[in-house]
Amino acid sequence: MSKNEFLQFKKLKKFSHLTAAVFPRSFGNVSYKYGLKKEVLKNRQKIAKSLKINLNQIIEMDQVHGSQVKIIKTVKSIIKPIASTDGLVTNKRNVFLMVKTADCLPVFFYDPKNKVIAMVHLGWRGAIEKIFLETLFLMATEFNSNLKDIIVALGPGIKACCFRHRSLVQSKLPEWKDFIKKERNGLVSLDLSSFLVSKLQSLGIKRDNIEVNEICTCCSKNYFSHFRELKNKEKKGRFASLIGLRE
Repeated sequence: MSKNEFLQFKKLKKFSHLTAAVFPRSFGNVSYKYGLKKEVLKNRQKIAKSLKINLNQIIEMDQVHGSQVKIIKTVKSIIKPIASTDGLVTNKRNVFLMVKTADCLPVFFYDPKNKVIAMVHLGWRGAIEKIFLETLFLMATEFNSNLKDIIVALGPGIKACCFRHRSLVQSKLPEWKDFIKKERNGLVSLDLSSFLVSKLQSLGIKRDNIEVNEICTCCSKNYFSHFRELKNKEKKGRFASLIGLRE
């Protein structure tokens, strides 16, 4: 992937009216929390230009590592960023939902039959609180989505190779036992992506409708990584993931 390329998903790329993309570190930091407003705005404008959209079509969230998911019913009434939210669902056209991550998973949802999209910021807290369940519930109840039709794509995030700690909250939760591994050095590792895939399948999402990007953000310097920032004292930042329906 060249410096000016963004990442796409095979299962989503085939829909001409759908845009789903992940922007690597080369596009710059998109979080105002970790950069000067002028620089962040410039980076966001670069992203908008690459997608051939207007910057004001991008809707973001004030992410809090929770399980709150909100529906975008009308674009005109949106206050940006949307407060205390980690997931957005809509069927509106020319609206591009964005999450900002650096190890957490950007998760894309698309119902091709009802033309419904969702974008979720999922870390270990959101996974424990099952933000993905809330997202699917809203898609099904508010937009009549059938779970067997929904396509889910997991973007780059920290993998089990780097998600290592001396102790994990998940160790006390039985449903996580198959995704936690004890290592020789006394650490335990967590496979967040596999946990999510397993749970999505148990809820009724077809395995063939799930695409997992295998890039580990901590291993790959092409992406911002919170874990790597702490370890190597790197400059902090967040990369963008967006999904949107075009006219």
